[in-house]
Amino acid sequence: MNWEYNISKDEGDSLQAMLRNSDNSAETLACILEKIQSCCKKVVELMEGAGDRHASDFDELNLTIDGEPELCRAGDVATIKGWGFDSFQELVDSRLQDFYDYCDSSRVWVGIG
Repeated sequence: MNWEYNISKDEGDSLQAMLRNSDNSAETLACILEKIQSCCKKVVELMEGAGDRHASDFDELNLTIDGEPELCRAGDVATIKGWGFDSFQELVDSRLQDFYDYCDSSRVWVGIG
């Protein structure tokens, strides 16, 4: 596959390190969500500059995640259960899957070292 966009190695390495070293604590899961948001913002910047219509997928994911790190830190399980998630880990896994699915379909490479 030819990758059209590239998120820096620093961003990709940082996200991968968080995933590898995750202790599933509320703080760690919140940080992972924040890192996904950061990556989404970078992709949107790259795509908007090129006029790519897929930027809206990443922008929407960024907006969806907005406020979720705070819910993790606060331990607000009732809210996420109302969204259909049984745990914060399940929420984070879903956001990661969306992020990587969008990356694949939009030809975005998340650099890793």
